Amino acid sequence: MTGLRQLMRDVWGLTRSYWSSDERWSARLLLAVIIGLNLGLVGVNLLQNRATGTLFTALQQHDASGFYRAFVTVALLILLYLVVAVLRVYLDQTLQLRWRRWLTDDYVTRWLADRAFYRMRFSGQIDNPDQRISEDIRLFIERSMALGVGFLSALATLASFAALLWYLSGSLTLVIGGRAITVPGYLFWVAVLYSGLGSVIAHLIGRPLIRLSNRQQAAEADFRFALVRLREEAEGIALYGGEAQERSIALGRFGRLYDNFKRIILRSNQFLMFQLLFSQGTSTFALVIASPRYFAGAIQLGVLTQTANAFERVNEALSWFIGSYTAFAEWRATVDRLTEFGAAIRQGPTAPALGAHSETSAHGTIDLHDVGVALPDGAPLLAPVTLSFKPFEAVLLKGPSGSGKSTLFRVLAGLWPFATGRIRLPAGATTLFLPQRPYMPIGNLRLALWFPAAAALDRETEARAALAAVGLPRLGDRLDEDAHWAQMLSLGEQQRLAFARILLIKPDWVFLDEATSAIDEAEEAMLYRIVAKALPATTVISIGHRGSLEAHHDRLITVDRGIGRPGALVDRTEEPLGVYRPVPRKLRR
Repeated sequence: MTGLRQLMRDVWGLTRSYWSSDERWSARLLLAVIIGLNLGLVGVNLLQNRATGTLFTALQQHDASGFYRAFVTVALLILLYLVVAVLRVYLDQTLQLRWRRWLTDDYVTRWLADRAFYRMRFSGQIDNPDQRISEDIRLFIERSMALGVGFLSALATLASFAALLWYLSGSLTLVIGGRAITVPGYLFWVAVLYSGLGSVIAHLIGRPLIRLSNRQQAAEADFRFALVRLREEAEGIALYGGEAQERSIALGRFGRLYDNFKRIILRSNQFLMFQLLFSQGTSTFALVIASPRYFAGAIQLGVLTQTANAFERVNEALSWFIGSYTAFAEWRATVDRLTEFGAAIRQGPTAPALGAHSETSAHGTIDLHDVGVALPDGAPLLAPVTLSFKPFEAVLLKGPSGSGKSTLFRVLAGLWPFATGRIRLPAGATTLFLPQRPYMPIGNLRLALWFPAAAALDRETEARAALAAVGLPRLGDRLDEDAHWAQMLSLGEQQRLAFARILLIKPDWVFLDEATSAIDEAEEAMLYRIVAKALPATTVISIGHRGSLEAHHDRLITVDRGIGRPGALVDRTEEPLGVYRPVPRKLRR
């Protein structure tokens, strides 16, 4: 019972947001119409039951005119059933699509908010968030509508046909211990016992399908991710000749999918065997238990047919759980995965968050106060340090690989949760972080050029000039071309494109993490000179290894790291390293 209550709480948590959203009235109206049409189908079934009984009675009595009248009625009812059923399916699918659009928007928005999509990388608890958004949401909505409407339809069918079965079945008198006991509506009670026993057996057989379905969805997503990664990293794999290893990895993930699906097949077939035996035997069983009254002359053939049909309908309604168990297992798995995903989105970092944006600097500087950086396992990476970065200066951060330079940039960007101390950032300042491999969104080149800002269509000439300045004039005519630019451009071209972003976005502070690693020193010098000349008020903070970078910076900070101890930031600059960039007097104030 505790598990059922928790399931209901989880389902309510997943559904209440949409049904209380701005779309609630149109959604509720659509749902009401769908339920009404479903009840209409039950009413048509009742009319068909009566018309079929009249048809067979006329057939037994050799009443040709009555038979054909009943036949026309049955045909019209079949046509009516088709119209109502098709309309119900259309509206049902429309509601599902609108609900999916809203819920997908909600999950994507919350996943990207407060950088939850980045934080979740550290917990390792949530696998394949993309699959949960694209597949689990769809399955949850489809199964929720099918199970919910199906359950209401089963209740309506039970209420309608139970009364009919009670009336048609009459009474049964049993002699027990010398006493006569009359059971009214005995066929109804037989149907209750028959379906009740079947539901218990179905649950015992099908219960493992819930766990197996959850595992299968995760295995399918893992396998799909392996194939997508193989496609994305095709060049690197080909250069290494790593096809055999990638084949082993991909087929290994498929092997887990395969093994689990074999278990699903075995369990599903056991369940299907019972389900078919149960459902196929219902009509014969109904005729057998209703036939004594027919052979006794108490009822005619039409009434017998009506009774058998009513018994099947009642049993079908009472056995709704049996017929829906496979769908229920999939639905329960999606509820668990979406609930788990939603909880992970709401959950804060597993380590104390730095809160880098909680304070502002009154002097327009970036100030670090006792800022220490650790690894996710708690091991210290950088010892606590206090220092400031001043506006209009160019700072170079150098140190051995793995010493924590890039991690410090993540701390400044507010991404790294495993840090202590305080950071003050200049109020209202715009920042731009460029990693070694710049992010290139899939779409037109204009979108990639301006990312993360919105593309300014009225600055076409400036965009072309920026591309020409960084050595990519040929791309000026391809701004509206859609492509996967991370694959179309070399890493060096991507890095030059990122410098064009700097020229267009004009940030107050720009952070460059090995942003020229794929460019030769001459091109590197050219790019730094362009930024210094075009944006004299932009503060540049760089990470790099090359000695040539020192000529383009005013200040040098190194990471001093020894064996067995965290790195320490040391300011090595007493005199400017290169030629200091002149800053207009009005900007210095």
